Amino acid sequence: MPDDRRKQGGELFIVDNSDADWKVKRYLKEWADIAHSFDIATGFFEIGALLELNGHWQKLQKLRILMGNEVSMRTKKALVAGIETAKSTLDKSIEDEKEENDFLEGVPSIVDAIRKGQIECKIYTKEEFHAKAYITHAKQAVVGSTALVGSSNLTVPGLTTNVELNIQLRREVDQLQEWYERHWKEAEDISEEILKVIERHTKEYSPFEVYAKALQEFFRGHEITAGEWELAGPENGGSHVYPVLDQYQKEGYQALMKIAGQHGGAFLCDGVGLGKTLIGLMVIERLVIHERKRVALFVPKGARKPVWEKHLQQYLPHVGGDFSNLVILNHTDLRRGGEFPSRLKRIKEMADVIIIDEGHHFRNPGVRGKSRYWQLYEICQGKTVFFLTATPINNSLRDFQHMIELFTQRQSDYFKAAPLGIHSLPGHFSRLEKELDRIIKKAEEGVEVSTAEINQVEAENVLSNDPLFRALVVQRSRAYVKKSQEQHDGAKAIFPKREDPKVAPYSLKLTYGNLLNMVEAAFAREKPLFSLAMYYPLYYSKKPLDVGKWTLA
Repeated sequence: MPDDRRKQGGELFIVDNSDADWKVKRYLKEWADIAHSFDIATGFFEIGALLELNGHWQKLQKLRILMGNEVSMRTKKALVAGIETAKSTLDKSIEDEKEENDFLEGVPSIVDAIRKGQIECKIYTKEEFHAKAYITHAKQAVVGSTALVGSSNLTVPGLTTNVELNIQLRREVDQLQEWYERHWKEAEDISEEILKVIERHTKEYSPFEVYAKALQEFFRGHEITAGEWELAGPENGGSHVYPVLDQYQKEGYQALMKIAGQHGGAFLCDGVGLGKTLIGLMVIERLVIHERKRVALFVPKGARKPVWEKHLQQYLPHVGGDFSNLVILNHTDLRRGGEFPSRLKRIKEMADVIIIDEGHHFRNPGVRGKSRYWQLYEICQGKTVFFLTATPINNSLRDFQHMIELFTQRQSDYFKAAPLGIHSLPGHFSRLEKELDRIIKKAEEGVEVSTAEINQVEAENVLSNDPLFRALVVQRSRAYVKKSQEQHDGAKAIFPKREDPKVAPYSLKLTYGNLLNMVEAAFAREKPLFSLAMYYPLYYSKKPLDVGKWTLA
């Protein structure tokens, strides 16, 4: 169509963006100079479209934008999804605009107009909405209102480059305005949502915020791993305890974390003197400092100050105290009154991990509701549990089962998954006890031995071949530790050396002095010092006695 026909009008006025100069963008600019308001219906809205009209749309008193979305459901979910779609489209358009307009010139005026209500945005979600219409209301009544209806969305391509088909209407504008008002009334106002999206891109940031954001982007997708944290050293924000561990202790700690992560509970059963406390400190530091978890440590009363509090102060002084995620309680606190019931309730609600020193103290459940075991059982529900004990078996293999049940919460098939495949935990221990009973009976050559009276050596032999024990327990001998230290050139642990028995010279007379003579004299009296019948029955004889016939044995 010739340019003069587009400009002078006619029966059919078409704007299709095919001409180098005459585009929807130019059409709207010229109308912005003579109109007081625009009512726009569009399937999609991009910020760049308004920036293309920058300097012109500001002349309008009111600009209403009614947009659609790709969701057709008539539900609240459709509204939410529609808003998110519109926000996502707008957000992407702003990011695209930054490629050519680094400082987003013109955007602040859009923000100000939305905030003042000069620009209003609504989204229609009752049906699929793909309408494209630009109703322009002239300032002069003689000019009236017109509308450009067709296929151009309020986007940069829709206003400038896409070959569209848009036709100007003059006679039917009133009917089109009624249609617009009906849909505008049914639509949801999202001006505030649109404002939030735009403001996020135009907010002025302080130099520090820019620096922090740059660091965040630089390290995006990379958080320090546990391995990196362990090796970083305290001067770089890493572990304080890991550098002082021997190699076998590092291996024990890592095994504990792996086991607990897989099964929800783990046992450290190294022998006495192998550093279970130090490994426990490493576990605490990992959980509290690196993983930001809340840990409750239950210890024997006698070991609290001389062992745990002393070592925490030495190695992890920054872990305890105010605002710490670590709380230490005595075993006996589980049955105490006063403030402790409420404290234990908070621990049950808030703790992520439970660590039990000398865990074998909880091998016997006792009467439900009347023992420390059941109080701890309630607290351990849904939590990861670590046990530190040199003696997981004391009287019966069931000792180990009862401790396991603190974190399995008596779920019989807790270990049913491969590779363990244990569908009944009580049944599994029944089979172990039968096997142990068979071994003991064979060793005793037929002598009846109750399965409750465990021979420690045979019990350890049975457990050493048990897949569940191997899966849950970290246990090393002194021989293993020495070998490990030799292989890794570590400082060799010094264990007490058992010496051969020696005869100690002993003299009862030298030890007790005249005490024996005094005792003998006491019993030799006519009226003994000790007059009870059990000491001197002759004193109570009813017949006369010839004392001369009697002598002390």
